Amino acid sequence: MNQFYILLFFVFIAFYTDFNTHKIPNAITISMMVVGWLFHILVDGFSGMWFSIIGFLAMLLFLLLLYFLGAVAAGDVKFFGAVGALVGLKISIFILVYSILFSGLIGLGVLIFKKENWFRLKAIWFGVFSFVILRNVNMLKTIKSEQYFRFPFMLAVLPAVVVVGYQLLL
Repeated sequence: MNQFYILLFFVFIAFYTDFNTHKIPNAITISMMVVGWLFHILVDGFSGMWFSIIGFLAMLLFLLLLYFLGAVAAGDVKFFGAVGALVGLKISIFILVYSILFSGLIGLGVLIFKKENWFRLKAIWFGVFSFVILRNVNMLKTIKSEQYFRFPFMLAVLPAVVVVGYQLLL
């Protein structure tokens, strides 16, 4: 549970920088990763080191998949790798799932409150339909290249960390 408070500290810093600059500096992610590794080595020794490395690598690889799909930015990939190093695979997966859910809610809010997004939504549905039914990859590339519904992912990660932390306290 102690590492969760450390995570919360880093999440607030990442939230601030991502919200203001749309980037998560490497200094934050590398620091969090190193703190995670050191914490687990000091607390659990060799098994703690493996716990942290497995969390780091699993989250890094999974977020790389999301990065190649265009769902997250490179800073988010490194950040979630560091989250895995700090809190381990199980808790970081919960944080990621809640982050994706909050991201969907934020995207829905953007859709509802910005009228021009209704036209974009229509284009997205047409692109998805073209890809799934007609197997037209060109429409999917067009959707991916557009900057639809972009917002700092830390807007979704911060409430996800709070929710997971609250569940850990119960």
